[in-house]
Amino acid sequence: MSGELGYSRARAQLTNVVSMLAYSVACVFAAVAGDRFGRRPMLIAACSGFVLPLPAFWLMGSWLGGALVGTSVPAMLVSVIGTSNVPALVEMFPAKVRASGSAIGYTAACGLDRGPGLVLSRSIGVGRGALACSRSAAPSLPCSSPPPS
Repeated sequence: MSGELGYSRARAQLTNVVSMLAYSVACVFAAVAGDRFGRRPMLIAACSGFVLPLPAFWLMGSWLGGALVGTSVPAMLVSVIGTSNVPALVEMFPAKVRASGSAIGYTAACGLDRGPGLVLSRSIGVGRGALACSRSAAPSLPCSSPPPS
């Protein structure tokens, strides 16, 4: 935030602290709501709330209060997912296969999401910096950006 939006380091850290406090407090209420209304409705509500990133990014760039709201609302949505996801996984799989059952789905989703991401971003010319050129992320892809001097 300090580089892109021009906030001082202190203001950028303030927004991080406030959003993490909002996350921590929201975890308690999200866990209670998950027990009362069920895991699935809470997960669906939180995932449907992720249409808010564009207004949140707009708020972050407007003023400090907007930045506080723009970082805290997505953090509270993540708290709902965090407090509903683990108990939902425990309820889905019997104890004997719980680790394998949840790991297979998680690994498959990460592979489908993150695997082609680097290749696609490089094919459309996005991310020619050090992050997209990371040898640890994709050691088989050639690095087209010049080495750092």
